[in-house]
Amino acid sequence: MKILNIDPTEKSPSVYMDTDGTLNITGKSILEHPEDFYQKIMDSMDMIDAEDVTITFEYEYFNTASARAIMKLLKFAFDFNTTVVWSYEEGDEDMQEAGEDYQEIMWKHSKMPFKFVVK
Repeated sequence: MKILNIDPTEKSPSVYMDTDGTLNITGKSILEHPEDFYQKIMDSMDMIDAEDVTITFEYEYFNTASARAIMKLLKFAFDFNTTVVWSYEEGDEDMQEAGEDYQEIMWKHSKMPFKFVVK
């Protein structure tokens, strides 16, 4: 059952969350103040029924403010036995490196598994 469905805008990604532990975030995140946007996602995660959560990030681009909010979301998601799927376009080295940076940070703190998908 759908928990959260946010349509994308010019500055915010689409978000789809289901009670089965699926969370997909896709598009651009260039919000000046992304805290409220990502807090809504974290607040909704309490309604997930599954033991395991899979967060799929498929960003085209995100700004520095969003990068901090994404890290906060990842740290919050640790309590949900989360696997991260980091999807990026072939040849997009910046997005690949961003995912690898998050993986390194999260692995040091929580051993959160990451899977990388090249489109």
